[in-house]
Amino acid sequence: MKQLLLRPHHILCIPRYYYGGYDKEFSRNFRNLCKTIRNNPNIKIKVSVSPDLICQKCKHLNGSKCNKRPNIDYWIKVQDNKVLKILKIQPDSVHIAKEIFKRSIDLEKKELEKICNGCEYLPACQVNNSFKKDLKK
Repeated sequence: MKQLLLRPHHILCIPRYYYGGYDKEFSRNFRNLCKTIRNNPNIKIKVSVSPDLICQKCKHLNGSKCNKRPNIDYWIKVQDNKVLKILKIQPDSVHIAKEIFKRSIDLEKKELEKICNGCEYLPACQVNNSFKKDLKK
């Protein structure tokens, strides 16, 4: 089975994705990725601190950097490093989806708020219970 390349902070975003705030192509890609993971909870996830499968469809990606707003690329790297630390994972490590997403889902709200401070989507951020259920397959 193939492996999916994901940034550390996207490991937090995927179980909480709410289908808003993005353009159609980005949203379609994100939904399809979520569906792939939900249908294949044993798929391998390779952790990357570079643009991943989600970034590739973002209109703000310019080469290997995000240009959505000033200093966002630095902020993303800080977020990725926070997630690496809190989930106790290393860059380029490979994990089974249901195991790595369980760690993400189990984060307490206050931990999530600390990690994701400054994220424009944090107010709408909550675990999708059907995603959680699908990972138990």
